[in-house]
Amino acid sequence: MLALVSGFVGCSVAPQPALRGPATPVEPLPGPVTRVVLPLTVNQVARVGNRIITAEDLIARYYDMDQSRSSETRVLEPQLEYLSGIALLELEADRIGCVISAEELQIEVDSKISGFKSSVHSKYEGGQSWEEWLAQQGMNEASFRRYIEKRVRIVLLKSFVVPYYFEFEGLPAIDEKARFLQWRKRPHLSDGNPATQIPLPDWTFEKWARCVAANGAYASERRLPGLDVEPNK
Repeated sequence: MLALVSGFVGCSVAPQPALRGPATPVEPLPGPVTRVVLPLTVNQVARVGNRIITAEDLIARYYDMDQSRSSETRVLEPQLEYLSGIALLELEADRIGCVISAEELQIEVDSKISGFKSSVHSKYEGGQSWEEWLAQQGMNEASFRRYIEKRVRIVLLKSFVVPYYFEFEGLPAIDEKARFLQWRKRPHLSDGNPATQIPLPDWTFEKWARCVAANGAYASERRLPGLDVEPNK
């Protein structure tokens, strides 16, 4: 019996693992925080981090740059004057009832696009297609047509509103719209020939805009960031 016990004493017994309860779930490590970035809105032109660059910031920067340029090469104030003139043009067109019809617009737009196509063909001698030229400008047929339509409409409005204004300046009418319609019966684009469009007189659009602004019929106000006010204030 002692020998049996001593035999057991000489044996090595492997340790048994301790009993454990149910495993505790391990919390996952937090991932990167997802930030919701809202799209830029009106008057916001760029975002850098959490900083927003507004259109007023950009305008003020342009104004600062213009101050180092000669008056002939400045950009901001001349463009503001031009846009103000276009606003006067639209107002005067409404006042006298000058409407550019879809047919008139299409005639001129088709003529202008045809001219562009001919110029591209002549310049590259057929080595570049019209579609390739449009792609270089970052446009396609539809976007180029919209681009031309906007400009042609302004040109047509000028061709009617400006000469009409100077012809009847200082001569009020009982019915301004009726007088304009009668005046407009002279040869113009409605005959389908762009060559008969009433040409602008020698006076410039800028002179016309100054005359209209000076008569005080339309109130105006300017708020130019960098010149009149601090941007965004």
